[in-house]
Amino acid sequence: MTGAREAHRFRVAEAMRSPSRAPRNLAELLFVPIADTPRRVVRSLPRSESRRARRIKDAASRAQFVAARYALRQLLSKRLGVQPSALEILARPGRAPELLHSRWRFSLSHSGSLCMIGLSRARRIGVDLEAVREIPDVQTFAGRYLHPTERDWLSSRTATRRSLEFLRIWVRKEAVTKAAGSGLAMRLDNWHALPPQGNQVRFVVVDGIGQRWQVQDLRCGSGFVAAVAVSTQRTSPQGLSTSVVSSPM
Repeated sequence: MTGAREAHRFRVAEAMRSPSRAPRNLAELLFVPIADTPRRVVRSLPRSESRRARRIKDAASRAQFVAARYALRQLLSKRLGVQPSALEILARPGRAPELLHSRWRFSLSHSGSLCMIGLSRARRIGVDLEAVREIPDVQTFAGRYLHPTERDWLSSRTATRRSLEFLRIWVRKEAVTKAAGSGLAMRLDNWHALPPQGNQVRFVVVDGIGQRWQVQDLRCGSGFVAAVAVSTQRTSPQGLSTSVVSSPM
């Protein structure tokens, strides 16, 4: 990995509290820079994942996939005390991947040269990451995917900021759909992901079927925007602890 092979590290501690009696630490986030993947990393993946990696023709997409899966298995291995290859990760079309026989939840995202992983033992979790870029026809995308409230808000931004602000909304929505496990099956235009007061970095979002999610915008260095969403119902005991981790690559 690049530099000293350290990931950008973020800890979400009290940031994801619900209004009543939530565990103090709800999510652990890791940002892994993607570079040329050592062959030993590819060989360490289970056969199904290494075969899948080899089928990815685009070198950049293949590196993203391998870096994300390797880092995820290393992290979960440490949390569960088992070998990375022993982890059973089920991936089904149209559903979020899940770890069998465990209450740990995870979410993956990658864009450009960065991979993002979210872990939680307390809540359903979703993360999304996007490289900042100019979107040539951003108003068309907004009309197709955004709620009218979001479209109006986006139209009020200056033309030079619309692509960035669209991506900020997009990563929030993608994080929610990943946490819900619905992926592209959930409509995006019948609910909005704007802060109530316009400037909060964390707030509650209600999706298109009435589920409530705590969403937080994340700082992940220049050139990227990211968000994490966790469910508001508590599913594990009070006092879940979260440690800061570095890149396992």
